[in-house]
Amino acid sequence: TNVPSSAGDAGFITTSVETGCSESHVFSLPEPSPLQVFVDYSPALCHDDVASALVEGYGGTPGYLVNWGGIDPQDLPEGAVSFTMTDAQGCTLDSTLQVVIPDTLGFEALVIQEYLGNDASIVLDIFGGTLPYSILWNDGTVGDTALTGLGQGVYSWVIEDAQGCLLLGLESIINVGVSSGPTVQGWDLAVQEETLLLSGAPMGAMQVEILAMTGARVLVEPLSDQENLVLSRVRLPHHGILRVLDAAGQPVFSRIY
Repeated sequence: TNVPSSAGDAGFITTSVETGCSESHVFSLPEPSPLQVFVDYSPALCHDDVASALVEGYGGTPGYLVNWGGIDPQDLPEGAVSFTMTDAQGCTLDSTLQVVIPDTLGFEALVIQEYLGNDASIVLDIFGGTLPYSILWNDGTVGDTALTGLGQGVYSWVIEDAQGCLLLGLESIINVGVSSGPTVQGWDLAVQEETLLLSGAPMGAMQVEILAMTGARVLVEPLSDQENLVLSRVRLPHHGILRVLDAAGQPVFSRIY
């Protein structure tokens, strides 16, 4: 008892103090196998997913405890995450996981509106997520990050990254190549420094809308029976497109300002 010895075969001799007889003894002293851990790591595939880990011990002496230092192993933060495995004999093993959370999958769309006819385009700059990306457009085009030769209409697409994360997009193409004359179907637009003055004779439930040069709608409001509508330019794009829509939503007047 309490005699230090390395694991393996250990020998000692017992001797009778009365007779002087002695006997040799050999014992095999066992040693636990090295304490080790098995980590089942589930990475975050998309930015809004969570990374998790299941840790099990083996070797050492069964009866394992894992100390994550206050971190939830089912919702691991990004970066180096450390934990300690302790067996029933108090032997410890420190380990570290490197947790990576993908950046948000996103895109920027460069839109050139139609002017002369079928000369519009949409070009996507995709970022984040996990490369490579695949793209499916609503016209059936696959893989291309750009569509060209487009006419007026609505175009949508689905972006999928290597981990299966999805992102949808949509843009409207309009024809901004309108008449350069002073009036179109009885309407006119006067562009002043601080205001836009729209003049015309509304008929029925008509609306006025303003689009940014990218095609994004920034304002829509019904037209009253008055012949002049004054719009402040303070909250409007510096340059844009003003359109008058009839009750069916079809443009009867369009002008770039």
